[in-house]
Amino acid sequence: LELHMAGLAGWGINRYGSVLLPDATLKANGSPDPLFGVQAQAGIIAHPNPRIDVYGYFGTQRVGHSYFNENGSSYGYGNPGYSNAGCLQELSTLSCTANTRSVSEITIGGWWRFFKGKFGTVEAGTQLAYSRRQIWSGIGGDPHTSMSQIFFDFRYLPFQ
Repeated sequence: LELHMAGLAGWGINRYGSVLLPDATLKANGSPDPLFGVQAQAGIIAHPNPRIDVYGYFGTQRVGHSYFNENGSSYGYGNPGYSNAGCLQELSTLSCTANTRSVSEITIGGWWRFFKGKFGTVEAGTQLAYSRRQIWSGIGGDPHTSMSQIFFDFRYLPFQ
C-alpha cells in the first residue's frame, strides 16, 4: 500500500499548479496584489497482486480574491460586483465574468499487467474521474460546472 500527499500554499504561487489560476491582480493604486493560493493532492495505491494496481486520488487548487470598486466600476479578482448573469445560458447576451475560485478532481482507476517478458510489459488500464469548477459569487450568483470522464488505456513499457 502506498500513500502520496503533496501541497503548496502561499501568495502568487498559482501558476505552479496544473489549473494555472491567476497569481496576482492590481490594487487601486496600480501596484500588484498577489493572490493567496492553495494546492493539495492526496492518493493511495494498492497492489493486491503483482499483476494489478488499484488507485484513488483527490486534488484541488484554490485561489483567493482581492478587489476594489471605484467610480461605479468593479476591479480586481473575485469581485462580487462582477456579473455572472449570463453564465448559465448558452449564447447569452449577458456577461459572464466567472472568476475561478477552485478546481477539484477525484479519480479512481486500475492497471492490469497482462504480459511481462524480457522485452517489456504490456498493461491495460481504466480510470473514472469527476472534476468540478467553482467560481467567485457575483451578480447572478455563483454558478459551477462539473464533468465526469472515463478513460481506457493500453501501454507498452519497453524493457521493464
